[in-house]
Amino acid sequence: MFRATQLLRTSVRSQRAFLAPKQAFFSTGDNGPKGDKGGGGDNDKYDSDGEQNDKEFESDRRFSNFVLFSGALSIAAMLLMNNVMQSRKKTVQQESQKDQNRTTTTYTGKADIGGPWMLYNTKGEPVTHKDLAGKYYMIYFGFTYCPDVCPVSLMKLAKAVDNVKASKEYNYFDLEAIFVSVDPDRDSNERIEEYVKIFHKDLIGLTHKRNDSPELKSILKKFKIHVSKIFLTPEDEAADL
Repeated sequence: MFRATQLLRTSVRSQRAFLAPKQAFFSTGDNGPKGDKGGGGDNDKYDSDGEQNDKEFESDRRFSNFVLFSGALSIAAMLLMNNVMQSRKKTVQQESQKDQNRTTTTYTGKADIGGPWMLYNTKGEPVTHKDLAGKYYMIYFGFTYCPDVCPVSLMKLAKAVDNVKASKEYNYFDLEAIFVSVDPDRDSNERIEEYVKIFHKDLIGLTHKRNDSPELKSILKKFKIHVSKIFLTPEDEAADL
Protein backbone atom coordinates (compact mmCIF):
# COMPACT_ATOMS: atom_id res chain seq x y z
CA MET A 1 0.00 0.00 0.00
CA PHE A 2 2.82 2.26 0.73
CA ARG A 3 4.13 1.62 -2.75
CA ALA A 4 0.77 2.47 -4.34
CA THR A 5 0.51 5.73 -2.40
CA GLN A 6 3.98 6.71 -3.49
CA LEU A 7 3.15 6.10 -7.16
CA LEU A 8 -0.02 8.20 -6.84
CA ARG A 9 1.89 11.15 -5.42
CA THR A 10 4.48 10.90 -8.19
CA SER A 11 1.74 10.94 -10.84
CA VAL A 12 0.09 14.04 -9.29
CA ARG A 13 3.39 15.86 -9.19
CA SER A 14 4.03 15.01 -12.82
CA GLN A 15 0.63 16.42 -13.82
CA ARG A 16 1.30 19.62 -11.92
CA ALA A 17 4.71 19.97 -13.57
CA PHE A 18 3.13 19.43 -16.94
CA LEU A 19 0.37 22.02 -16.41
CA ALA A 20 2.63 24.75 -15.08
CA PRO A 21 4.56 25.39 -18.30
CA LYS A 22 1.25 25.50 -20.18
CA GLN A 23 -0.04 28.19 -17.91
CA ALA A 24 3.19 30.07 -18.14
CA PHE A 25 3.14 29.88 -21.94
CA PHE A 26 -0.47 30.99 -22.43
CA SER A 27 -0.61 33.58 -19.60
CA THR A 28 0.19 37.17 -20.54
CA GLY A 29 -0.99 38.98 -17.39
CA ASP A 30 1.35 40.69 -14.98
CA ASN A 31 -0.37 39.10 -11.97
CA GLY A 32 0.09 35.53 -13.13
CA PRO A 33 2.50 33.05 -11.71
CA LYS A 34 6.23 33.47 -11.91
CA GLY A 35 6.30 31.40 -15.06
CA ASP A 36 4.46 34.24 -16.86
CA LYS A 37 7.54 36.45 -16.86
CA GLY A 38 9.66 33.65 -18.17
CA GLY A 39 7.26 33.10 -21.08
CA GLY A 40 7.32 36.82 -22.08
CA GLY A 41 11.10 36.82 -22.17
CA ASP A 42 11.08 33.92 -24.57
CA ASN A 43 8.66 35.79 -26.90
CA ASP A 44 10.92 38.83 -27.00
CA LYS A 45 13.80 36.59 -27.84
CA TYR A 46 11.83 35.01 -30.67
CA ASP A 47 10.82 38.44 -32.01
CA SER A 48 14.42 39.64 -31.92
CA ASP A 49 15.61 36.57 -33.78
CA GLY A 50 12.92 37.07 -36.43
CA GLU A 51 13.87 40.69 -37.01
CA GLN A 52 17.50 39.70 -37.32
CA ASN A 53 16.60 37.01 -39.84
CA ASP A 54 14.55 39.53 -41.85
CA LYS A 55 17.47 41.92 -41.92
CA GLU A 56 19.84 39.18 -43.06
CA PHE A 57 17.39 38.12 -45.75
CA GLU A 58 17.00 41.71 -46.98
CA SER A 59 20.79 42.14 -47.03
CA ASP A 60 21.22 38.91 -48.99
CA ARG A 61 18.52 39.97 -51.44
CA ARG A 62 20.19 43.33 -52.05
CA PHE A 63 23.57 41.68 -52.56
CA SER A 64 22.05 39.19 -55.00
CA ASN A 65 20.43 42.02 -56.96
CA PHE A 66 23.74 43.90 -57.03
CA VAL A 67 25.56 40.83 -58.34
CA LEU A 68 22.93 40.24 -61.03
CA PHE A 69 22.94 43.89 -62.09
CA SER A 70 26.74 43.99 -62.19
CA GLY A 71 26.83 40.80 -64.25
CA ALA A 72 24.24 42.09 -66.72
CA LEU A 73 26.08 45.40 -67.04
CA SER A 74 29.38 43.59 -67.66
CA ILE A 75 27.80 41.40 -70.36
CA ALA A 76 26.25 44.45 -72.04
CA ALA A 77 29.61 46.24 -71.98
CA MET A 78 31.34 43.21 -73.50
CA LEU A 79 28.73 42.94 -76.27
CA LEU A 80 29.02 46.65 -77.03
CA MET A 81 32.80 46.44 -77.15
CA ASN A 82 32.61 43.40 -79.42
CA ASN A 83 30.25 45.24 -81.80
CA VAL A 84 32.56 48.24 -81.88
CA MET A 85 35.56 46.04 -82.61
CA GLN A 86 33.71 44.17 -85.36
CA SER A 87 32.57 47.44 -86.94
CA ARG A 88 36.08 48.85 -86.79
CA LYS A 89 37.51 45.66 -88.26
CA LYS A 90 34.97 45.76 -91.09
CA THR A 91 35.84 49.40 -91.82
CA VAL A 92 39.55 48.57 -91.94
CA GLN A 93 38.88 45.68 -94.32
CA GLN A 94 36.81 47.92 -96.61
CA GLU A 95 39.51 50.59 -96.65
CA SER A 96 42.12 47.93 -97.40
CA GLN A 97 39.99 46.60 -100.25
CA LYS A 98 39.61 50.11 -101.66
CA ASP A 99 43.38 50.59 -101.50
CA GLN A 100 43.89 47.34 -103.37
CA ASN A 101 41.37 48.29 -106.05
CA ARG A 102 42.73 51.80 -106.38
CA THR A 103 45.28 52.04 -109.19
CA THR A 104 48.18 54.41 -108.93
CA THR A 105 49.56 56.06 -112.04
CA THR A 106 52.94 57.71 -111.96
CA TYR A 107 53.89 60.19 -114.64
CA THR A 108 57.53 60.82 -115.40
CA GLY A 109 58.81 63.13 -118.10
CA LYS A 110 56.83 63.87 -121.25
CA ALA A 111 55.10 61.63 -123.77
CA ASP A 112 57.47 60.88 -126.62
CA ILE A 113 55.04 62.10 -129.25
CA GLY A 114 54.34 65.46 -130.83
CA GLY A 115 56.44 68.59 -130.73
CA PRO A 116 56.91 71.80 -132.72
CA TRP A 117 55.57 71.77 -136.27
CA MET A 118 54.62 74.08 -139.17
CA LEU A 119 52.03 73.50 -141.92
CA TYR A 120 49.65 75.50 -144.11
CA ASN A 121 45.88 75.85 -143.97
CA THR A 122 43.55 75.67 -146.98
CA LYS A 123 44.03 79.41 -147.55
CA GLY A 124 47.79 78.98 -147.91
CA GLU A 125 48.50 80.62 -144.51
CA PRO A 126 51.18 79.12 -142.26
CA VAL A 127 49.93 77.46 -139.06
CA THR A 128 52.21 76.28 -136.25
CA HIS A 129 51.81 74.57 -132.90
CA LYS A 130 52.05 77.99 -131.28
CA ASP A 131 48.69 78.97 -132.81
CA LEU A 132 47.08 76.25 -130.69
CA ALA A 133 48.85 77.14 -127.46
CA GLY A 134 46.57 76.69 -124.43
CA LYS A 135 44.18 74.42 -126.38
CA TYR A 136 43.70 70.70 -126.68
CA TYR A 137 43.56 69.30 -130.19
CA MET A 138 42.83 65.98 -131.84
CA ILE A 139 44.84 65.43 -134.98
CA TYR A 140 44.22 62.90 -137.74
CA PHE A 141 46.58 62.10 -140.63
CA GLY A 142 45.07 60.89 -143.91
CA PHE A 143 44.30 61.89 -147.49
CA THR A 144 41.16 62.85 -149.38
CA TYR A 145 41.38 59.93 -151.81
CA CYS A 146 41.20 57.42 -148.94
CA PRO A 147 38.30 55.11 -149.86
CA ASP A 148 37.07 53.84 -146.46
CA VAL A 149 39.36 54.07 -143.40
CA CYS A 150 39.71 57.86 -143.40
CA PRO A 151 35.98 58.65 -143.76
CA VAL A 152 35.01 56.23 -140.97
CA SER A 153 37.73 57.57 -138.65
CA LEU A 154 36.79 61.20 -139.35
CA MET A 155 33.12 60.48 -138.57
CA LYS A 156 34.18 59.06 -135.20
CA LEU A 157 36.39 62.07 -134.58
CA ALA A 158 33.55 64.47 -135.42
CA LYS A 159 31.18 62.64 -133.05
CA ALA A 160 33.78 62.78 -130.27
CA VAL A 161 34.15 66.53 -130.78
CA ASP A 162 30.38 67.05 -130.52
CA ASN A 163 30.17 64.96 -127.34
CA VAL A 164 32.99 66.88 -125.69
CA LYS A 165 31.58 70.28 -126.64
CA ALA A 166 28.15 69.26 -125.32
CA SER A 167 29.56 68.37 -121.90
CA LYS A 168 29.72 70.69 -118.89
CA GLU A 169 33.47 70.20 -118.67
CA TYR A 170 33.94 71.97 -122.01
CA ASN A 171 33.46 75.26 -120.15
CA TYR A 172 36.92 74.78 -118.66
CA PHE A 173 38.99 74.07 -121.80
CA ASP A 174 39.00 74.46 -125.57
CA LEU A 175 39.28 71.68 -128.15
CA GLU A 176 40.19 71.73 -131.85
CA ALA A 177 40.03 68.97 -134.45
CA ILE A 178 42.64 68.87 -137.22
CA PHE A 179 42.96 66.88 -140.42
CA VAL A 180 46.44 66.73 -141.96
CA SER A 181 46.73 65.58 -145.56
CA VAL A 182 49.85 63.48 -146.11
CA ASP A 183 49.40 63.66 -149.91
CA PRO A 184 49.58 67.36 -150.90
CA ASP A 185 50.72 66.37 -154.39
CA ARG A 186 47.12 65.32 -155.11
CA ASP A 187 45.15 67.03 -152.31
CA SER A 188 44.72 70.65 -153.26
CA ASN A 189 43.66 73.28 -150.74
CA GLU A 190 40.20 73.49 -152.31
CA ARG A 191 39.75 69.73 -152.22
CA ILE A 192 40.89 69.55 -148.56
CA GLU A 193 38.49 72.36 -147.54
CA GLU A 194 35.56 70.66 -149.23
CA TYR A 195 36.53 67.29 -147.76
CA VAL A 196 36.77 68.34 -144.10
CA LYS A 197 33.43 70.19 -144.15
CA ILE A 198 31.71 66.93 -145.06
CA PHE A 199 32.46 65.59 -141.57
CA HIS A 200 32.40 68.66 -139.30
CA LYS A 201 32.09 72.39 -139.79
CA ASP A 202 34.88 73.06 -137.25
CA LEU A 203 37.36 70.52 -138.65
CA ILE A 204 40.58 72.31 -139.67
CA GLY A 205 42.39 71.10 -142.80
CA LEU A 206 46.19 71.42 -142.95
CA THR A 207 48.94 70.19 -145.29
CA HIS A 208 52.18 71.30 -146.95
CA LYS A 209 53.38 72.21 -150.42
CA ARG A 210 54.77 68.83 -151.47
CA ASN A 211 54.88 65.24 -150.26
CA ASP A 212 58.62 65.47 -149.72
CA SER A 213 58.53 68.76 -147.78
CA PRO A 214 60.92 68.61 -144.77
CA GLU A 215 58.27 70.20 -142.54
CA LEU A 216 55.70 67.53 -143.51
CA LYS A 217 58.19 64.71 -142.93
CA SER A 218 59.12 66.28 -139.56
CA ILE A 219 55.57 66.32 -138.20
CA LEU A 220 54.96 62.77 -139.41
CA LYS A 221 58.03 61.58 -137.55
CA LYS A 222 57.17 63.47 -134.36
CA PHE A 223 53.66 61.98 -134.28
CA LYS A 224 54.87 58.45 -135.15
CA ILE A 225 53.11 58.36 -138.52
CA HIS A 226 54.46 56.09 -141.27
CA VAL A 227 53.54 57.00 -144.82
CA SER A 228 54.38 55.12 -148.04
CA LYS A 229 53.24 55.98 -151.52
CA ILE A 230 51.96 53.25 -153.81
CA PHE A 231 52.43 53.95 -157.48
CA LEU A 232 49.38 52.97 -159.50
CA THR A 233 49.04 52.17 -163.14
CA PRO A 234 47.13 54.72 -165.21
CA GLU A 235 44.10 52.44 -165.17
CA ASP A 236 44.18 52.06 -161.37
CA GLU A 237 44.75 55.76 -160.89
CA ALA A 238 41.82 56.56 -163.13
CA ALA A 239 39.62 54.16 -161.14
CA ASP A 240 40.81 55.72 -157.90
CA LEU A 241 39.75 59.15 -159.07
